[in-house]
Amino acid sequence: MSADHDVVQRQADAYNAHDLDGFVATYSPDVVVRDLAGVRGSGHAWLRDTYGPMFEGGSPPAAIRGRVSAGNWVVDEELVIGSRRGDIHVLVGYRLVDGLIVEVLFFEP
Repeated sequence: MSADHDVVQRQADAYNAHDLDGFVATYSPDVVVRDLAGVRGSGHAWLRDTYGPMFEGGSPPAAIRGRVSAGNWVVDEELVIGSRRGDIHVLVGYRLVDGLIVEVLFFEP
């Protein structure tokens, strides 16, 4: 995995530490977050509005169960146990450009 791909681990570490500034810093200012239904949101302000309350509420950590990469994509298998929505098992794709996450794609059952 390249040094550029390290940003995905920094993002995961900041998420688990509830470090909103560190988390947002791993993303491009114009990041787009999608799932299979379409766009969930975009940009740093959306990240702060979405993840800030989760971090303040003590969201449970996400365990990375596996990671693969190809080209400028990194895909994590993540498991969050005990979230408000119950246990969440998801694949998350991160597209990277110049060491920042520019696109996120959630594959949820």
